[in-house]
Amino acid sequence: MRNGKLRGLLITAMLLVFLAGLAAILYPYIWGAAVDSSIASTAKDFLERDEPELPTTTVIIDSIEPEKVKPYPELWEDMVRYNQSIAAQGQSGLSCAYDYQKASFRLVDYGLPDEIFGVLSIPAIDLEMPIYLGATEQHMADGAAHLSQTSLPIGGGMWSIRNAHSKPHIAAALRRRRDDR
Repeated sequence: MRNGKLRGLLITAMLLVFLAGLAAILYPYIWGAAVDSSIASTAKDFLERDEPELPTTTVIIDSIEPEKVKPYPELWEDMVRYNQSIAAQGQSGLSCAYDYQKASFRLVDYGLPDEIFGVLSIPAIDLEMPIYLGATEQHMADGAAHLSQTSLPIGGGMWSIRNAHSKPHIAAALRRRRDDR
């Protein structure tokens, strides 16, 4: 009887150790799939959201090309000024590593529904992820981040730096997508 109980406990202990090892091996893949799904869903929501109706205004300009009305004109003007300031003064606002984390703009202050600036799309590896302003740990975990004190990616021939965190689940997702091709 004692031998049977000991054998049952040994089998139970072995089964628990096996399950714990299996969970430890599978956890990064399960977590990575959940993060991939969340990032893709956020990017899709951003791309599919309805933009507000643009005001119909008449603009008289000295050009034969019609001027395109930009959504959020105040934000656009502030971003252009920000890039011009970075070009003229360099990274004078950069005094410590924390300065990269501070968002250059709070998008909700301009009437946007969230803090997603855009979407980074790499069709070759079937990757779409949101871009946030400010390279915080949370932003890099949720997608890609623009490093503050560098130019915003709005054109005009200036450099912009975006970063995605090198956490194992993102690297694994990129490898999986590459290997699936």
